[in-house]
Amino acid sequence: MNIDDDVTQPLVLRVDLDAWGARDRPAEGAVQLAPWSHVDPLKARIGALAGPALALATLLDAAPDDPPFVLSVGPAVQRGVPTAARATVHARSPLTGRLAEGQVGTDLGRRLARVAAALVVSGRIDRPGAALVIDARGDARLVVLPALVGASPETRRALLESHLGPCAVLRPGPAAEAGVPFANLAAGGDPASFTGRGGVGRALAARGLAAIVVTAPPIPDRPVPELTAALLASPRLEARMEGGTLELTSAFAARGDLEGMDVDHAHRLEARARDAAGSRHGCKGCPTPCGWSFEEPGREKSGARFSAVRALGVDLGLEEPTAAFGLLARCNDLGLDAREAAARLAGRGNEGNPTALQDDLLALARGTFGMDAPVAETPRPTRDLAAALGQQAGARGAEPLRSFPFLVGDGASRRRMQRLLDPLPIPVNAERATDPAGKGRLVWWHENLVAALDASGFCAFSAAGLLDDGATDLNGLATWTLPGAREAIPDARDAAEALLAVGATLDGWVRELHEHWGCAERVVPSELETPSLLGEYRTCRGLDASGGRTPRARASLGSRELLDLWRGTDVEHVEDGAQRDAASADVGGRESGFVHIGAGGALGRRLGPAFDLELDLPAPLIEVLAAVADVRPDAATWLVAAGTPVPAVWRRGQTLPPEAEIHTGDHLELVLVVSGG
Repeated sequence: MNIDDDVTQPLVLRVDLDAWGARDRPAEGAVQLAPWSHVDPLKARIGALAGPALALATLLDAAPDDPPFVLSVGPAVQRGVPTAARATVHARSPLTGRLAEGQVGTDLGRRLARVAAALVVSGRIDRPGAALVIDARGDARLVVLPALVGASPETRRALLESHLGPCAVLRPGPAAEAGVPFANLAAGGDPASFTGRGGVGRALAARGLAAIVVTAPPIPDRPVPELTAALLASPRLEARMEGGTLELTSAFAARGDLEGMDVDHAHRLEARARDAAGSRHGCKGCPTPCGWSFEEPGREKSGARFSAVRALGVDLGLEEPTAAFGLLARCNDLGLDAREAAARLAGRGNEGNPTALQDDLLALARGTFGMDAPVAETPRPTRDLAAALGQQAGARGAEPLRSFPFLVGDGASRRRMQRLLDPLPIPVNAERATDPAGKGRLVWWHENLVAALDASGFCAFSAAGLLDDGATDLNGLATWTLPGAREAIPDARDAAEALLAVGATLDGWVRELHEHWGCAERVVPSELETPSLLGEYRTCRGLDASGGRTPRARASLGSRELLDLWRGTDVEHVEDGAQRDAASADVGGRESGFVHIGAGGALGRRLGPAFDLELDLPAPLIEVLAAVADVRPDAATWLVAAGTPVPAVWRRGQTLPPEAEIHTGDHLELVLVVSGG
């Protein structure tokens, strides 16, 4: 049986490694492929969405002392939708004891989708160098290659592809075999896709497996012309395609999140990093591929994502991007999560010394230091209060985009924000990253959306760009990504509401899973324990004062009521500020002046070097942007659209609304990004 057969429910492939023993093939009943079903109507209905929804339902049923390792693909991946090619890894984190989830690209997801919606691996095998091989029929066997032991992820891929032919290989590296609790996993190659937060690499290696291999051919692309057109219409996605996440360097500097680095310095650093990177790559079928890669002599290509390059570069005192790339390549060889490794290297006295840092990475991978650090994911420093709250209070961890709400830092207009969150009211200053107003509700909404997108397998970065730029609305996005949401949430009034309610239900399941495992509630820093931050978030999420779920929240799982827990509370009664977009700055008494205009990334390349713009001031920001468009017509469509600013505009570390009054001498930084990456 495979995915092409006429079944109404997603297929689950269950593999019990305990049944193998010393054999190459399992005992009877150790490998089972069957449609998903459940006696609990809620689990049956939500699990039928496939992907992470099915994986969570499976984990909730498993014994808490030894939950399985689960690899899943969502319905958008199964259907071959453009920019939906991700497989999701689920395991109990050896680092935190909580749920670890990570997504990987390459052809792994599309190959697994040919076989099943979820692969559930339980038990252990004591066969050094054992790889679990899954074929197109859903049959499983072991291949034992002693050369896999201690090998780098790239060597493992090459050995298995040479032995088995075309296939997708999910594998840890030597750090996982050494017991490092923040070891990562790699999939595919040229370049490989890595996921590591929470130590999913160690979780797989602890099962005795050197790799999981899928030999089934990938499902084909499915053309969706309207979706492709929407993706190509998003300026933010075009900017992400050109910058490959490295454009975030200047964006973080504008926010004040790169300590001691001004935006001009960030522009230069970003340009050097982009020049040092090599070729472009992206998810299967995506018309706006957003990955950049680099090559180190004697190694395969590696991805050059901002989060890893920043952690191993600027945060460790290395200004030269090639030095950070070298450390990242070393992390990839050893199978170490780059951000977690960097956090453990900081403060040891080797900052700015790439040779010593290389040696430290090897010691980390051998487990000789860094293991006594706090058992928690290291949050990314940020002045963005929504991002800070999301990292600390969210149930699903600190992986972008899960915890970096794009509506705030990316510059979505108040009008668009209100349309997306309707009927939830938006207080004054909610769109300002450093103002606490409304951040609890924005984090809650954002988590609901991203949980549902992850369940579909659709790229959350692409979705953020589409919504930020108004290339689609929530109903359109739901139709493309998770059409089964209406069946999963039968009382939803439309596809958008169903999408968000699915995400809220999955968040509730993660919290239920943590209760099932006996995990303590996360401790949130005291500076976030304010009414508009943690208090507001808990109200919307249905959490009590200690962070536990209220009876109403538990009873509302799988229904639209889960989106209405804020009604009748202080969240509902706020100064809305909805008319603020229509307000005009007091521009009486104008006289000629100048404004300094700068931008990084693809927008900066269209505008050219930072320059002084002469015009009559004071003036509303929207007028200033229109004047910039007049003198830089090549960038006009990336500056103002339908009378609304396209980029976020920062002044002295604060975002500005369209009506903000701009004065002579102001320095404005224009930022066109999608958060995370």
